[in-house]
Amino acid sequence: LREGKLRRVLFGQQEADTSSRGANGLEPLRSDVEAITGRFPAVVSYELYNAYPGSLTAFDAAGLRAGLPKLRARLLDKYRRGALTSLVWHMRCPKQRPSDNDAFAPAAPPASYTLAELLAAKPGGGSGVHAAAWSATLDALAELFLSLRTDDGELLPVLFRPFHEVTGDWFWWGRTNPPAVYRAAYRAMVEGLRARGVHNVLWVYCPDKPTDPYQVGQGGDFRAYYPGDDVVDVVGFDRYDDNSGAFAPGFAADLKAVGSFATEHRKVAAVTEVGRNFAVHGLAASPAWFSRALFGPVLEGPDGAPFVYVALWRNAPWEKYMAEPGDGALADDLRALALRPGVLFADPSLRLYGERPAS
Repeated sequence: LREGKLRRVLFGQQEADTSSRGANGLEPLRSDVEAITGRFPAVVSYELYNAYPGSLTAFDAAGLRAGLPKLRARLLDKYRRGALTSLVWHMRCPKQRPSDNDAFAPAAPPASYTLAELLAAKPGGGSGVHAAAWSATLDALAELFLSLRTDDGELLPVLFRPFHEVTGDWFWWGRTNPPAVYRAAYRAMVEGLRARGVHNVLWVYCPDKPTDPYQVGQGGDFRAYYPGDDVVDVVGFDRYDDNSGAFAPGFAADLKAVGSFATEHRKVAAVTEVGRNFAVHGLAASPAWFSRALFGPVLEGPDGAPFVYVALWRNAPWEKYMAEPGDGALADDLRALALRPGVLFADPSLRLYGERPAS
């Protein structure tokens, strides 16, 4: 986004108004960003698994369907506040009891938890073990998207980044699946929802640390997993600052690589998930992290594809990726960032939906 020579970017956050150091879920609460800055994020992402936290498997269509009203309410509320909405889906491995911790790693679930087993027609022939359950789950998801209507009856567009961080090996849908299978599963999901009448989704392709030498060397080339221009609207990436010193050069390289790729494929570019866990690394180590380490390269870096939004990760009882009131210099940095003319927060006058949302 540009206005003259000024770059502009939307400020986003995961679960901005449903997750804090005290609670996590789909119940509304005041966002830490809003408490510090008086502004609300322009992009808010929600977690699909929070719609059915008691389910024992990701493929629980009935459980997902029962939890969708709360999620729908959050999405429609963001529209009325002038914010874009997004969904991410950590698809949990099977577990014995609802109280068991969720797991997502390739080694955690049964061997049948691969993307090939979601396909109705597997590359080697036959139908996937979970194809029928996956199809039923997509039925429920389609109902959500088709129920998102404004007061004028218009369908609400939603960003959706399924099978995210594919270039990593920590999710069962990641690079442990061959690129051809990943592309097939991604395409089948898009085409399946479109066949169900869903056309209000903006599809986000999201590798992790796309220029990381180790991940690329292990087969995590984000270009190889790209599912195709006809099923992708936004090309983004995830990267976290682990306090190792690798964030700044890696982030700059990611911006350049993904920006160039998005331009080449005529797609929107975004930083889809980013953060630094201040609960682990402390507040004093990088008090200007938001303005300098994160938004500085996006707003002031070399010319290239403009990144439309930057989405920070959340605060939750077990992690802290956002400043809170009382965090001293870190909170001051966030407050100052919100005053920069190039950083945009929720505002109906921005017309992110092409019209001013009804109050």
